[in-house]
Amino acid sequence: MKTGFIQAFVNLMKPVSYPYHGIISPCHKQSDIPPYIGPDMKPVGEEWVIAFEGNIGTPKFGYFIYRPKDFLVSSDDYLCPDGLGTRKNMYYFTEVYLYQRGENEVMNLGWNDGINCKYSYTGTEKYLYIYKAWFNINWYKRDDLWNVFNTGPSSFGRCWKSLTGEYPDYLPFPQKEIIRV
Repeated sequence: MKTGFIQAFVNLMKPVSYPYHGIISPCHKQSDIPPYIGPDMKPVGEEWVIAFEGNIGTPKFGYFIYRPKDFLVSSDDYLCPDGLGTRKNMYYFTEVYLYQRGENEVMNLGWNDGINCKYSYTGTEKYLYIYKAWFNINWYKRDDLWNVFNTGPSSFGRCWKSLTGEYPDYLPFPQKEIIRV
């Protein structure tokens, strides 16, 4: 149902602002009122919630380490070989904006990669800027979800967790990766 009434004209677009990565941009669109969904009608597990949002700048040659806090486990079996066979998956989605501390300094990003059963890194090259957004599963051989090394004071990060522990079957926004600009 389209109902964008502006001064009694049905076919005119109305201005709407959409927040994306903290930037509010105007957009013109026709209103489309969705069917009402109350909190009791939302399917279980279909929501990501912010677990962390803030500055991830480090001291010179220092680390910022993000460990999972109050994350719930899902009902999905953990597929990485850990010798126990009793663990369950824990899903997360992260976005980081990393800026180099100083000219020609090394800056790294490492993340807990339960999809590939390892801890992954960007490498040790000299980057000016790193933007990365990724979905992953906790790998139980490490106690942190991700860490950054030697990042400037304007570096920023967000981490989402599943509200119920179950995989929400969508991502907060598309995954992308820009390593150098």
